[in-house]
Amino acid sequence: MMTRLKLLIQIILFFLLLSRSFAFCTVDKISNVHFGPDLKYRIKWPLYKYTPLRKLKKHNIWYKVMEFNGEIGWIQKKHVNNDHLCAIVKVNHTTLRKHPSKRKRKKNNTPEPKALYSDTFKVLEITKNRKWARVENEKGQQYWIERKMVWIY
Repeated sequence: MMTRLKLLIQIILFFLLLSRSFAFCTVDKISNVHFGPDLKYRIKWPLYKYTPLRKLKKHNIWYKVMEFNGEIGWIQKKHVNNDHLCAIVKVNHTTLRKHPSKRKRKKNNTPEPKALYSDTFKVLEITKNRKWARVENEKGQQYWIERKMVWIY
């Protein structure tokens, strides 16, 4: 029984590590995605820092990647890394919070900041119940965001 449990844990860990090897985040303020694996191909769209991407294929110094909305293109290796998870807002807008809770804290009347569709963040932490993620934007500001509102990779 114990060996089966160990085997199951090893299999789960293997697939978790494998899934991270197929995930990237953009590292530059703006990175361009191209139609093909060379600068001679036209730019398809720009990506902002901390955009999560899924690696589909490698060709020399280029990666074929997929964005959260299913768009596929090519990005140079120097514009991405997999040192951390990243998140992108997948809904029209969501509230950024100071604490991992929907309860509003009545200390002052300042409105809570919002994140809009396709805003990107570096993920710093995910709660044990996986309902909240602590994130950081490009300016270094940290917030909590509901996990179901973002695509994390």
